[in-house]
Amino acid sequence: MDMENDEGFVHELDILQPAIQQGSCSAVATAQCLSATLQMMLGGLQDPARRASVQELIDKTQEAFPNDCYRAVPGEGGFRGFPSKTAFLYIKQYGVAVEAKHPYLGQRTSTPTPLDSPRIRIQGYTVMKRLPGTDPLYLETQPIIRRQPIVGVFLAPDSLEQHREKGHDGGDAGGREEFSSEGGGEFGGEKNRISVGQSFRHEERAGEKPNGNKKLVLGVYQGAKDVDDAKTAGRHAVVIFGYGTENGQDYYWIQNTWGPEWGDNGIGKVSAHLFIYFVYPDLEGISIEEPGEGSA
Repeated sequence: MDMENDEGFVHELDILQPAIQQGSCSAVATAQCLSATLQMMLGGLQDPARRASVQELIDKTQEAFPNDCYRAVPGEGGFRGFPSKTAFLYIKQYGVAVEAKHPYLGQRTSTPTPLDSPRIRIQGYTVMKRLPGTDPLYLETQPIIRRQPIVGVFLAPDSLEQHREKGHDGGDAGGREEFSSEGGGEFGGEKNRISVGQSFRHEERAGEKPNGNKKLVLGVYQGAKDVDDAKTAGRHAVVIFGYGTENGQDYYWIQNTWGPEWGDNGIGKVSAHLFIYFVYPDLEGISIEEPGEGSA
Protein backbone atom coordinates (compact mmCIF):
# COMPACT_ATOMS: atom_id res chain seq x y z
CA MET A 1 0.00 0.00 0.00
CA ASP A 2 1.10 3.52 -0.74
CA MET A 3 0.76 5.60 2.42
CA GLU A 4 1.84 8.97 1.04
CA ASN A 5 -1.42 10.65 2.04
CA ASP A 6 0.05 14.03 1.18
CA GLU A 7 -3.08 15.02 -0.71
CA GLY A 8 -6.55 13.64 -0.29
CA PHE A 9 -10.27 14.11 0.05
CA VAL A 10 -10.40 13.76 3.84
CA HIS A 11 -7.61 15.45 5.76
CA GLU A 12 -9.65 15.68 8.95
CA LEU A 13 -12.93 13.90 9.54
CA ASP A 14 -13.13 15.81 12.78
CA ILE A 15 -16.84 15.50 13.48
CA LEU A 16 -16.91 12.48 15.75
CA GLN A 17 -19.94 12.77 18.02
CA PRO A 18 -21.11 10.19 20.54
CA ALA A 19 -24.24 8.34 19.42
CA ILE A 20 -26.24 9.22 22.52
CA GLN A 21 -29.47 7.91 21.03
CA GLN A 22 -29.67 4.38 19.72
CA GLY A 23 -30.29 4.53 16.00
CA SER A 24 -28.69 7.92 15.43
CA CYS A 25 -25.63 6.27 13.86
CA SER A 26 -27.26 6.60 10.44
CA ALA A 27 -27.67 10.35 10.85
CA VAL A 28 -24.10 10.77 12.10
CA ALA A 29 -22.53 8.56 9.41
CA THR A 30 -24.56 10.16 6.62
CA ALA A 31 -23.63 13.68 7.72
CA GLN A 32 -19.96 12.70 8.10
CA CYS A 33 -19.86 11.07 4.68
CA LEU A 34 -21.51 14.01 2.94
CA SER A 35 -19.32 16.52 4.78
CA ALA A 36 -16.17 14.60 3.85
CA THR A 37 -17.28 14.44 0.22
CA LEU A 38 -17.92 18.18 0.26
CA GLN A 39 -14.43 18.66 1.70
CA MET A 40 -13.03 16.66 -1.20
CA MET A 41 -14.76 19.00 -3.62
CA LEU A 42 -14.45 22.38 -1.90
CA GLY A 43 -12.05 22.10 1.03
CA GLY A 44 -12.65 23.33 4.55
CA LEU A 45 -14.10 20.38 6.48
CA GLN A 46 -12.95 22.02 9.72
CA ASP A 47 -15.32 24.89 8.94
CA PRO A 48 -18.75 24.12 10.50
CA ALA A 49 -20.24 26.17 7.67
CA ARG A 50 -19.36 23.27 5.35
CA ARG A 51 -20.45 20.38 7.55
CA ALA A 52 -23.88 18.79 7.27
CA SER A 53 -26.07 19.07 10.37
CA VAL A 54 -26.45 15.75 12.17
CA GLN A 55 -29.13 17.35 14.32
CA GLU A 56 -31.44 18.16 11.42
CA LEU A 57 -31.26 14.57 10.19
CA ILE A 58 -32.11 13.27 13.67
CA ASP A 59 -34.96 15.77 14.08
CA LYS A 60 -36.52 15.77 10.62
CA THR A 61 -35.92 12.48 8.77
CA GLN A 62 -38.36 10.56 10.97
CA GLU A 63 -40.96 13.29 10.45
CA ALA A 64 -40.50 13.34 6.67
CA PHE A 65 -40.40 9.57 6.09
CA PRO A 66 -42.15 7.81 9.01
CA ASN A 67 -42.79 4.64 7.00
CA ASP A 68 -39.06 4.17 6.39
CA CYS A 69 -38.11 4.30 10.07
CA TYR A 70 -37.54 1.48 12.52
CA ARG A 71 -39.62 0.84 15.61
CA ALA A 72 -39.30 3.34 18.44
CA VAL A 73 -36.41 2.69 20.81
CA PRO A 74 -37.61 2.23 24.44
CA GLY A 75 -36.60 5.10 26.68
CA GLU A 76 -35.58 7.36 23.80
CA GLY A 77 -38.58 9.69 23.76
CA GLY A 78 -40.15 8.18 20.65
CA PHE A 79 -36.99 8.41 18.56
CA ARG A 80 -36.99 5.96 15.67
CA GLY A 81 -33.83 5.10 13.83
CA PHE A 82 -33.76 5.06 10.04
CA PRO A 83 -31.55 3.67 7.26
CA SER A 84 -28.76 5.83 5.88
CA LYS A 85 -30.40 5.64 2.46
CA THR A 86 -33.43 7.37 4.00
CA ALA A 87 -31.19 10.10 5.39
CA PHE A 88 -29.76 10.63 1.90
CA LEU A 89 -33.31 10.66 0.50
CA TYR A 90 -34.16 13.42 2.98
CA ILE A 91 -31.12 15.44 1.86
CA LYS A 92 -31.98 14.90 -1.80
CA GLN A 93 -35.52 16.16 -1.27
CA TYR A 94 -35.02 18.91 1.31
CA GLY A 95 -31.30 19.61 1.60
CA VAL A 96 -29.70 19.83 5.04
CA ALA A 97 -28.58 22.78 7.15
CA VAL A 98 -24.94 23.25 8.11
CA GLU A 99 -23.54 22.35 11.52
CA ALA A 100 -22.69 25.97 12.35
CA LYS A 101 -26.37 26.95 12.20
CA HIS A 102 -27.91 23.72 13.52
CA PRO A 103 -25.41 22.13 15.95
CA TYR A 104 -25.50 18.62 17.33
CA LEU A 105 -27.41 18.22 20.64
CA GLY A 106 -27.26 14.44 21.09
CA GLN A 107 -31.01 13.81 21.16
CA ARG A 108 -34.09 14.36 19.05
CA THR A 109 -35.58 17.83 19.50
CA SER A 110 -38.36 19.97 18.07
CA THR A 111 -35.92 22.73 17.14
CA PRO A 112 -37.05 24.41 13.90
CA THR A 113 -34.72 24.20 10.95
CA PRO A 114 -32.91 27.57 10.82
CA LEU A 115 -34.07 29.63 7.86
CA ASP A 116 -30.82 31.59 7.76
CA SER A 117 -28.68 28.51 7.20
CA PRO A 118 -27.07 27.55 3.92
CA ARG A 119 -28.30 24.15 2.78
CA ILE A 120 -26.17 21.34 1.43
CA ARG A 121 -27.95 19.69 -1.48
CA ILE A 122 -27.46 16.55 -3.54
CA GLN A 123 -29.11 15.48 -6.77
CA GLY A 124 -28.82 11.77 -6.14
CA TYR A 125 -27.26 8.91 -4.21
CA THR A 126 -26.34 5.30 -4.92
CA VAL A 127 -27.20 2.20 -2.88
CA MET A 128 -25.20 -1.03 -3.21
CA LYS A 129 -26.97 -3.90 -1.47
CA ARG A 130 -25.56 -7.34 -0.82
CA LEU A 131 -28.14 -10.04 -1.51
CA PRO A 132 -28.56 -12.85 1.05
CA GLY A 133 -26.21 -15.75 0.41
CA THR A 134 -23.94 -13.80 -1.94
CA ASP A 135 -20.29 -12.85 -1.61
CA PRO A 136 -19.29 -9.54 0.02
CA LEU A 137 -19.18 -6.51 -2.28
CA TYR A 138 -15.53 -5.95 -1.41
CA LEU A 139 -14.20 -5.77 -4.97
CA GLU A 140 -17.19 -3.75 -6.22
CA THR A 141 -16.75 -1.08 -3.54
CA GLN A 142 -13.01 -0.54 -4.03
CA PRO A 143 -13.20 1.87 -7.00
CA ILE A 144 -15.85 3.89 -5.15
CA ILE A 145 -13.75 4.12 -1.98
CA ARG A 146 -10.74 5.21 -4.02
CA ARG A 147 -12.87 8.11 -5.21
CA GLN A 148 -14.82 9.13 -2.11
CA PRO A 149 -15.87 8.01 1.38
CA ILE A 150 -19.05 5.92 1.63
CA VAL A 151 -21.48 4.81 4.33
CA GLY A 152 -21.38 1.11 5.16
CA VAL A 153 -23.98 -0.79 7.19
CA PHE A 154 -23.38 -4.05 9.01
CA LEU A 155 -24.88 -6.13 11.82
CA ALA A 156 -23.00 -5.05 14.93
CA PRO A 157 -23.22 -7.06 18.19
CA ASP A 158 -22.37 -5.78 21.66
CA SER A 159 -18.76 -6.91 21.33
CA LEU A 160 -18.11 -4.17 18.76
CA GLU A 161 -18.28 -1.60 21.54
CA GLN A 162 -15.28 -3.24 23.24
CA HIS A 163 -13.10 -2.99 20.13
CA ARG A 164 -10.92 -0.19 21.42
CA GLU A 165 -7.36 0.75 22.27
CA LYS A 166 -5.94 -0.52 25.54
CA GLY A 167 -6.26 2.17 28.16
CA HIS A 168 -9.86 3.13 27.40
CA ASP A 169 -11.34 0.16 29.24
CA GLY A 170 -8.28 -1.76 30.42
CA GLY A 171 -8.66 -4.38 27.73
CA ASP A 172 -7.22 -5.11 24.34
CA ALA A 173 -10.10 -6.33 22.25
CA GLY A 174 -8.79 -7.24 18.88
CA GLY A 175 -5.10 -7.81 18.87
CA ARG A 176 -2.49 -5.31 17.78
CA GLU A 177 -0.26 -4.99 14.80
CA GLU A 178 2.60 -2.92 13.56
CA PHE A 179 1.22 -0.15 11.35
CA SER A 180 3.53 0.42 8.42
CA SER A 181 3.43 1.53 4.82
CA GLU A 182 3.19 -2.09 3.66
CA GLY A 183 0.02 -4.18 3.81
CA GLY A 184 -1.94 -1.56 5.70
CA GLY A 185 -4.75 -1.04 3.23
CA GLU A 186 -5.68 1.39 0.49
CA PHE A 187 -6.71 4.96 1.27
CA GLY A 188 -8.31 6.88 -1.59
CA GLY A 189 -7.05 6.76 -5.16
CA GLU A 190 -3.87 7.80 -6.89
CA LYS A 191 -4.99 11.42 -6.79
CA ASN A 192 -7.05 11.17 -3.63
CA ARG A 193 -4.77 9.90 -0.88
CA ILE A 194 -6.54 10.55 2.38
CA SER A 195 -5.75 11.00 6.03
CA VAL A 196 -8.78 10.67 8.26
CA GLY A 197 -8.98 11.84 11.86
CA GLN A 198 -6.17 12.17 14.35
CA SER A 199 -5.39 8.46 14.11
CA PHE A 200 -4.07 8.70 10.57
CA ARG A 201 -3.04 12.30 10.28
CA HIS A 202 0.54 11.98 9.18
CA GLU A 203 3.06 13.40 6.77
CA GLU A 204 5.75 10.86 6.07
CA ARG A 205 7.89 13.42 4.31
CA ALA A 206 8.11 15.27 7.62
CA GLY A 207 9.06 12.07 9.43
CA GLU A 208 5.80 11.88 11.38
CA LYS A 209 4.34 8.46 12.15
CA PRO A 210 0.68 7.42 11.76
CA ASN A 211 -1.36 8.29 14.86
CA GLY A 212 1.24 10.81 15.96
CA ASN A 213 4.32 8.80 16.92
CA LYS A 214 2.35 5.70 17.95
CA LYS A 215 2.56 2.73 15.59
CA LEU A 216 0.19 0.26 17.24
CA VAL A 217 -3.44 0.01 16.19
CA LEU A 218 -6.19 -2.54 16.68
CA GLY A 219 -6.56 -5.58 14.48
CA VAL A 220 -9.57 -6.43 12.32
CA TYR A 221 -12.94 -6.74 14.07
CA GLN A 222 -14.40 -10.00 12.75
CA GLY A 223 -17.89 -10.07 14.24
CA ALA A 224 -19.75 -11.75 17.06
CA LYS A 225 -17.58 -13.72 19.48
CA ASP A 226 -20.27 -16.32 20.27
CA VAL A 227 -23.94 -17.19 19.79
CA ASP A 228 -25.12 -14.99 22.66
CA ASP A 229 -23.17 -12.03 21.30
CA ALA A 230 -24.66 -12.61 17.84
CA LYS A 231 -28.17 -12.33 19.31
CA THR A 232 -27.44 -8.71 20.27
CA ALA A 233 -26.58 -7.63 16.72
CA GLY A 234 -28.37 -4.70 15.14
CA ARG A 235 -27.78 -2.58 12.05
CA HIS A 236 -25.02 -0.04 12.47
CA ALA A 237 -23.83 2.64 10.04
CA VAL A 238 -20.24 3.87 9.75
CA VAL A 239 -18.10 5.85 7.31
CA ILE A 240 -15.77 3.73 5.16
CA PHE A 241 -12.66 5.48 3.88
CA GLY A 242 -10.25 2.68 2.97
CA TYR A 243 -9.77 -1.05 2.57
CA GLY A 244 -7.12 -3.75 2.78
CA THR A 245 -6.35 -7.41 3.46
CA GLU A 246 -4.69 -8.75 6.61
CA ASN A 247 -3.78 -12.43 6.98
CA GLY A 248 -6.21 -13.26 4.18
CA GLN A 249 -9.02 -11.26 5.82
CA ASP A 250 -10.50 -8.46 3.67
CA TYR A 251 -11.47 -5.43 5.72
CA TYR A 252 -12.61 -1.82 5.53
CA TRP A 253 -11.09 1.10 7.36
CA ILE A 254 -13.98 2.81 9.12
CA GLN A 255 -14.70 5.85 11.19
CA ASN A 256 -17.27 4.88 13.79
CA THR A 257 -19.96 7.16 15.22
CA TRP A 258 -19.22 6.47 18.89
CA GLY A 259 -16.64 9.14 19.58
CA PRO A 260 -12.86 8.87 20.01
CA GLU A 261 -13.04 6.27 22.80
CA TRP A 262 -13.92 3.54 20.32
CA GLY A 263 -11.19 1.80 18.32
CA ASP A 264 -8.08 3.92 17.86
CA ASN A 265 -9.43 7.44 18.35
CA GLY A 266 -12.65 6.50 16.56
CA ILE A 267 -10.94 4.64 13.71
CA GLY A 268 -10.84 0.87 13.18
CA LYS A 269 -10.83 -2.04 10.75
CA VAL A 270 -13.96 -4.18 10.27
CA SER A 271 -14.16 -7.39 8.26
CA ALA A 272 -15.69 -6.82 4.82
CA HIS A 273 -17.87 -9.93 5.07
CA LEU A 274 -19.99 -8.30 7.80
CA PHE A 275 -21.34 -5.48 5.61
CA ILE A 276 -24.80 -5.79 4.07
CA TYR A 277 -25.19 -2.54 2.13
CA PHE A 278 -23.47 0.71 1.20
CA VAL A 279 -24.73 4.15 0.21
CA TYR A 280 -22.99 7.31 -0.95
CA PRO A 281 -23.90 10.66 -2.55
CA ASP A 282 -23.40 11.08 -6.27
CA LEU A 283 -20.60 13.57 -6.82
CA GLU A 284 -22.44 15.40 -9.57
CA GLY A 285 -24.95 17.80 -8.11
CA ILE A 286 -23.53 18.33 -4.61
CA SER A 287 -23.77 22.01 -3.78
CA ILE A 288 -24.21 24.55 -1.00
CA GLU A 289 -27.26 26.76 -1.43
CA GLU A 290 -27.16 30.09 0.34
CA PRO A 291 -30.32 31.40 2.07
CA GLY A 292 -32.72 32.91 -0.44
CA GLU A 293 -31.32 31.01 -3.42
CA GLY A 294 -34.00 28.32 -3.33
CA SER A 295 -36.65 26.68 -1.21
CA ALA A 296 -35.81 24.08 1.46
